[in-house]
Amino acid sequence: METVTPTYTIRRATMDDHDVFFNIMVEAYTNTEPIAKALNVSKEDAGEFVKGFLPHYLPQGYSLVMESDGEVVGIYLIQLIDRPNPIYPTGPDPDLPPKIFLIESIAHKLTENFWDMMPLHFTRCMHALYTAVIPSWHFRGAASALTAAGIRMARDVGADVAFAELLSDHVLRVS
Repeated sequence: METVTPTYTIRRATMDDHDVFFNIMVEAYTNTEPIAKALNVSKEDAGEFVKGFLPHYLPQGYSLVMESDGEVVGIYLIQLIDRPNPIYPTGPDPDLPPKIFLIESIAHKLTENFWDMMPLHFTRCMHALYTAVIPSWHFRGAASALTAAGIRMARDVGADVAFAELLSDHVLRVS
């Protein structure tokens, strides 16, 4: 059997990509994010959540889009943070739907002391919040390619450290 490597391009996202980011993220959040799946988060609640934070991160200009044959097949939502700023400047919005608030509270707790764990000479961090790929591109190397592009970009913008929040039921299936 011949393995075919899909052709794709990766580029920086713009605000014109808002809707495709929104759609891919809501789909991924409700179908592959294990905590959201365990809590049975609805598409409506996930949509409200994504609608609330996407306008903050997308305009920063560090997020990535993967395209193949004119179709967006994957996204990588990234923020660049300079010390002493926290990864999340405040706790989750108390007006979020309860299940989303719980998930965001967990993420906030996991990252609230991030800079305390880093050497003092580390002053710039690339934080990948979400990597999402459309289902037909799962297990074809798309997320790995997006991650590699994100790491190259982190190096190019002078990041000392990069980390990704990895919440997916696909992790257990990686060989």
